Amino acid sequence: MDAPGASGGGAGSGHGREDTQPPAGREPSAGSVLRVAPDGTGTRTDDALSLHVDATDGHLDLCLDGPLDRDDDALVAEGSRLVARAACGAGGRTVRLVADHPADHLLPIPERVAERLGLDEVREVVQLRVALPIPGDHPVRATAPTIAGRPFDPTVDVDRWVATNNRAFAWHPDQADRTAEQLRRQLAEPWVDLAGFVVLDDPDRPDRLAGSCWTRVHQPTDTEPALGEIFVIVVDPSLHGRGLGAALVLAGLDHLAERGLAIGMLYVEADNGAARHLYERLGFVVHQRRRIRS
Repeated sequence: MDAPGASGGGAGSGHGREDTQPPAGREPSAGSVLRVAPDGTGTRTDDALSLHVDATDGHLDLCLDGPLDRDDDALVAEGSRLVARAACGAGGRTVRLVADHPADHLLPIPERVAERLGLDEVREVVQLRVALPIPGDHPVRATAPTIAGRPFDPTVDVDRWVATNNRAFAWHPDQADRTAEQLRRQLAEPWVDLAGFVVLDDPDRPDRLAGSCWTRVHQPTDTEPALGEIFVIVVDPSLHGRGLGAALVLAGLDHLAERGLAIGMLYVEADNGAARHLYERLGFVVHQRRRIRS
């Protein structure tokens, strides 16, 4: 699932390099970073907080970075000031404070900032990881159906994929109501490799896709290994109960393993019990908790 915030670059990971500070009341540009020290001077120190701003698709996602594990009143005050300042330029977008937390505890700074600013609605998405490759004798393979997937073809599949996605994710706060234009823009991004975008035709309905598994490769960084992500997994709701989800996930993970990736990763809503049950059966474990406060 495409996670909220910058996909693959967790909230608070320090992505973005601009040091621009938009004037109060003006809309911050996507990818801009606001920095402030605990005394409010903007001086660069190891104790400084920064705020990554991602303004897209009806949301203004704000991600604090810095010593987020310090339960410090001054940092809470300055983080609140940064978030409030950026929110003034939301331009009608929904303001969301996005933070990645370790699997076993919550970081105090983003939680306290959210509470201070009245961002009381909490949505949680978990990042799961699994070692690759999935063994050939894994029990899930024994029960998953054999499928004949093929690479996504942008000349014929755009509208069919959008229709299947929107049926499958009518309930989802980020993935619902996708448009063909949004998909075309995403397909033009430099990371996209259509060999890793597997689709499954519906044999009984030639105008439909039965499902798909779109993967993404994240290159290693100073703090993270290379990761192979299950970016979006879709099964037409009318075909639930046939094991297609398991088969498509395995197809995606096998593709990533063939690319040389040793770690598979995906995001899933924390309360999506059915999906999490499948992923846990495959050996996925929680690596991070992404909390979205609005």
